[in-house]
Amino acid sequence: MGDIRKIFVLIGLIFLLGVPANSLELENNPDECTYIINNIENPEDKELAYFFRGRYYFEKKEYKKAIPDFTNSIKLAKPNSEYQGESYAYRAICRMMLDEHYSAIDDATKAIKIGSVQNKYGFSEWYERSYYTRGISYYYLKKYSAAISDFSHYINKVSPIWNDCDPTIALFLGNAYMFRVDSIIKSEAINSYDDIVGLFNDMQSSINIYSELNMPEAANFKITAFEWLNDLNSALVGGAE
Repeated sequence: MGDIRKIFVLIGLIFLLGVPANSLELENNPDECTYIINNIENPEDKELAYFFRGRYYFEKKEYKKAIPDFTNSIKLAKPNSEYQGESYAYRAICRMMLDEHYSAIDDATKAIKIGSVQNKYGFSEWYERSYYTRGISYYYLKKYSAAISDFSHYINKVSPIWNDCDPTIALFLGNAYMFRVDSIIKSEAINSYDDIVGLFNDMQSSINIYSELNMPEAANFKITAFEWLNDLNSALVGGAE
């Protein structure tokens, strides 16, 4: 079936992980952030300035510049606070995109640990996205069992509500189904007829999600999903013969 190209994780990484309150003046304003960092002593102001300057670099795909700002935001944040968890989540994505997968897994795990306390009674995009990010890094490290577990968590949490989520969250849900299929195949974790049915169900779920999204990326992924579905069918039919 072939490895999934990075397009599946690169497109759509500019997403809403959550915007801290009373800080909209810093969003997309790196000059103001830099001014605060250099001239304001209040650690809470500096924390937000580092965070939003990091997000600015992140959205520009300047991941190497973003990482130090998220690192400073993490240092200045209150331990185990939501802001600290969100900074870990962003830094995890940056490191994953730079192929620093072990570091990405470490950051995503820290974000998940914080988020598991912060989000017991609600849904947080940055927290759930950390499972997806960690799953991607596990996938590229060929740790398929761990990847399956993280993709399954993301699917279980997002699939009931994806129609009400940001489109990027839904787009990555479709991707999670596809990555899970490939991880299961590569880990040779197919042991029963039900496992085979599960693979086809996952592929169909990804196609259904892409069909509902009015996004060019989703249309491209849908084509790929159909190709994968045909490859999967051919492989199984050939194996049966």
